[in-house]
Amino acid sequence: FEERLRLLETSFNEYRQTNQVAGAVSAIPGIVHQYMDQQMKEAVKEQVSRILPRVEESVNATLEAEVLTRSSHSSRTSYAVAADLSEMELKKILIDKMEGNKSIQRSDEQRNLYKALVEAYEADKAILDTYGDESAHAEEPVQTTCQMEETLLPMYETGADEQPIVQTSQHPEWFSQPRKP
Repeated sequence: FEERLRLLETSFNEYRQTNQVAGAVSAIPGIVHQYMDQQMKEAVKEQVSRILPRVEESVNATLEAEVLTRSSHSSRTSYAVAADLSEMELKKILIDKMEGNKSIQRSDEQRNLYKALVEAYEADKAILDTYGDESAHAEEPVQTTCQMEETLLPMYETGADEQPIVQTSQHPEWFSQPRKP
């Protein structure tokens, strides 16, 4: 009986040792996984802290260029609206002058020119009343400064500067110089 008991105890101790080894072996992948996770987190944090300042510089430079481009685009469209307004004001002044000195009653041609000027003025006024400031934000492509540098304007050779155009006016009385007293 004691012999059997000793064999049973020995067998039980071997089983416990084998079971502990099996438990330890089965725990190894979990321990390695935790270690690798920790190492990866530290490596990522280190690389992010190293790269982040460069990324911030790049983003800030890009945003700065975009803001400059948009602000210059905004001032150009504001200038275009102001130019349109001054053109309309000039048309209105010309219409008033023509009505004031009765020059529209002198000839059919002047009357036709007057009517065309009034129609153009009314059309511009209708467009401005309809769209208002929306025309300032027309669908113009916004480009970054890098894209603007890449865009090259084509050069055309017209030959217009080679020979001056000499042509008399069909209405010399409009452009006559006053006589000296």
